[in-house]
Amino acid sequence: MSNQPPSSGEIFKPDSQSFVLNYLKKSVTHFEEIKPLTPLNSFRTEFEPKVTNLIQEAPKPILEPQKPQKTQKQIEEEKRIEIERKKREDDELIERHKREEAYRIQREEEERIQKEHRGLVNNGATCYLNALLQGIYNTEAGYNAILRGPNDRETIERIEKAGEYEPIDKNDQSVVSALQLIFLRLIYSKKQSLSTMKFCKALGIDTGKQEDANELMKKVLDKLEKASKAHDAKDNFEHTLEVYKETFEGQTGQTIRCQYCQHESLTQTPFTDLMLPVEENFFKCFATMVKKQEIDGYQCGGCKKRTIALQYTSVQSVPDLLCMTLFRFQQNGYGTSKDNKDVKFPICLDLEFVKNCNLGEIGIESSVEETTEMFKIVMMPWLYYEVEARNIKAKTEEAQYLIDNSEEFSKYLKIYYQSFTVENLFPDSADELHQIPTFENTPHNIFTLKSIVRHSGSIGGGHYQTISLSRPNIPARFEMLNFNDSRVSKLEKRALDISESTGDEKKKQPCLQNTSFS
Repeated sequence: MSNQPPSSGEIFKPDSQSFVLNYLKKSVTHFEEIKPLTPLNSFRTEFEPKVTNLIQEAPKPILEPQKPQKTQKQIEEEKRIEIERKKREDDELIERHKREEAYRIQREEEERIQKEHRGLVNNGATCYLNALLQGIYNTEAGYNAILRGPNDRETIERIEKAGEYEPIDKNDQSVVSALQLIFLRLIYSKKQSLSTMKFCKALGIDTGKQEDANELMKKVLDKLEKASKAHDAKDNFEHTLEVYKETFEGQTGQTIRCQYCQHESLTQTPFTDLMLPVEENFFKCFATMVKKQEIDGYQCGGCKKRTIALQYTSVQSVPDLLCMTLFRFQQNGYGTSKDNKDVKFPICLDLEFVKNCNLGEIGIESSVEETTEMFKIVMMPWLYYEVEARNIKAKTEEAQYLIDNSEEFSKYLKIYYQSFTVENLFPDSADELHQIPTFENTPHNIFTLKSIVRHSGSIGGGHYQTISLSRPNIPARFEMLNFNDSRVSKLEKRALDISESTGDEKKKQPCLQNTSFS
């Protein structure tokens, strides 16, 4: 063996298994052989058949046939038709404007006529009749009830066509129809004063004789009730009698309490007006009406003994139109006399709790003065309570006593007397009785004084007058009839309630609410 290094010629021999050469060969084995670039025309060769097939398969658009050109005559004809169409549209527009203008003028004339006040002719000694009819007419509830009452078109037309001195049937329906005719003429007639002669004939009134307005009211309502019953029985539909009862009829209760066993008996009586004794103010009139009276020798139904009992009156329910009569004419040892004392009365009342404010609730031993104050608190709560955040603050001891002893009354105040404002009907007056509250949530039984029928003079002779608050115009909701001297409407079978209701129709809110006759 030799330790001499090999010469360079030996290292790089072609057949030599040199380490370097072997390494280089191994290191480049993963590279692929570079191929020549694809010629440009190869794309067309590959894709042209596919593109050609797609073009052939695509749906071909349908070409509309070319419209023939219009002739000059056709063009002129089309222009003529278009001009006529526009002319028709213009004519229709003009006619519509004419109709609207005519309707506007008619409505303005009707509104002007409705705003005017009309009188009733005094046919002799019929001032009591005219005053009563004006009093009812100027209250929404009374007006509605009459026109929604039993109606018969044939009877109305027959009465309208009859002459002033021709006889009129004296039956219930004739009285109601004649009254409906008067009310409609009070709205639509062009005359400033209207005759009541036909109504007088139907009711059998002697126009030369003086009568009492209160007695006349009873006669008219009696005829209305009987005609309502006949109408509902005939049509098998209870509607007009229901309207009559809701509008005019309330209930009083006569309670008798045995002093021995404290047994009570209650008798309810319908009323169409409350007869109030004459006192210095309305609340004392009311308290005097319900005051207790002793009955000696009463046969008790409880203990079966004959003993002393106490009797008192209560108001069980009130109608939408509450009529109250001051009982001025009284019998004395020298005959009949009239009490001309002035009576102060409120303009607005809350009668929701009038039923509970009676001697049975506040104490049968209460004096007239105590009862008077209780009535005033219950009927005019806005004077006695402040309600904030459902806390009630009473302004007097009597007012505090009521809320302490009546949970229902306290709850009522919290619901309705949280938010309200008060204004005076007469701005120059400081009298609290002239205040009218306005509520955010109006109670169901808020009553407002609308008409007063007053008598001046003595029992031997005098004169009746009506004092009424102005009321909103009555909408013309009836089909017109061709009357000779007026434009009066046909009564609908179920005329809509002219009072404005909130849609929550029953949550009943009476529209008139209190008519006082004196």
